[in-house]
Amino acid sequence: MADALESAVKSLENIAALVTGAQVSKPLTSSDLLRPLTGPGRIVTNLSPRPPNSPNGTRSASTTAVSKLQSQNASLISTNNQLKNETAKIKKGLLEAYKSLTEAKKGLVILTRDLSNTKNELLKAKGANDELADALESRPTSSRPRSTQNPVISSFNTKNVRPDTVPVEKTSKQVTFAKSYKAPPSMAIGLYALDVAIGDTTRISAFISNLENDSFDVNIDGNPVNSGGCIWLEIEPDHQDFQCGRYSTLEDHPWSTSEATHERRISFVRPYDEPPEVVVWLSAFNMHPEKNWRVKSFASDVTTTGFTIHIETWGDSELFAAAASWIAYPREKADICSGSFSTMDVRSWDNPRPNTSGPVEFAADMFSTTPRVVLGINSLDAGCDGGLRLELMGTDVSSKGMTWNLNSWKDTTMYSAGGTYVALM
Repeated sequence: MADALESAVKSLENIAALVTGAQVSKPLTSSDLLRPLTGPGRIVTNLSPRPPNSPNGTRSASTTAVSKLQSQNASLISTNNQLKNETAKIKKGLLEAYKSLTEAKKGLVILTRDLSNTKNELLKAKGANDELADALESRPTSSRPRSTQNPVISSFNTKNVRPDTVPVEKTSKQVTFAKSYKAPPSMAIGLYALDVAIGDTTRISAFISNLENDSFDVNIDGNPVNSGGCIWLEIEPDHQDFQCGRYSTLEDHPWSTSEATHERRISFVRPYDEPPEVVVWLSAFNMHPEKNWRVKSFASDVTTTGFTIHIETWGDSELFAAAASWIAYPREKADICSGSFSTMDVRSWDNPRPNTSGPVEFAADMFSTTPRVVLGINSLDAGCDGGLRLELMGTDVSSKGMTWNLNSWKDTTMYSAGGTYVALM
């Protein structure tokens, strides 16, 4: 289009030059250029000499004038032809410019349509992004990066700080973390050993107090207790995989009221992509001293957002209160596994024995070296005609598996007992 307009401008300049160079007495019109003129000052195309009787001098002057007029007329005819050619070029240039403008208009229409479609797609993308932002804002966040390191595990036994020959109600110890945390960690605690003396009730409780960034107090209380042992996990604040908590029946009713079944729906602070593994340990119980001691804890209905925790008794037992700790972690997480077992896996409850053991096999290729293992009690069924004594241990631990051991001693009658283990690198 620009080339056509430039050509037209050059043609107009040529016309101006031609007109400027023509020796005419007044402006010429297109009619002047296309027909002969005969009046004064006009071009004559057919001039004849004066009659023979004219003087010689007059004839010579007339002949000269006629020649000049003929020359001027020929020049003007040539100029007219050039004007016609230049006019045709201008017309052609304008037509090409019009054609280019038409094509440009079509291109603008297509571009406008494409821009409109792009705008609509951007609006859709913005809407989806806003929905995602709202969903992310609705989830708990933290300014600190989340840890992926496996938890620290450890244990405590009252026999490490006092003898078990004299029962006491309260035993505690201050524990310093191997490393200081930026904030107090989450902790899950469970019983692995107990030797409860006869009292008004049969009661034992393991719990954490005075939790700080660098230390805490571990406690085992009872009514009274000859000895007791507990295990725990330290979970860094805002760990992206592990979550834990504690449920007590005292949240639902006072200890003076005995109930057989208790359950609570637990919601995860951070939902998982798929239902996680959930580990449950007993951490406390308080039962009638003159009725068989039966209690168990377990999880059910595990989803990506939570699960139901249960604490139950059965038969004629009276459970005044109990508490359990829970731990959740991704089902497909590498270098960790967990599971539960019971004496009833290898014998019936009505065939009580002081010592019962059984095997645990880890998943194939789960561990390349021997993992760390922590075990906690999740159930027991013992007679009330003697003392309540139980200890859970893991032996022969290797990368392939281990052996669990549930042992009682002296006059304890242990009908059944169960535990839950966590093995991790």
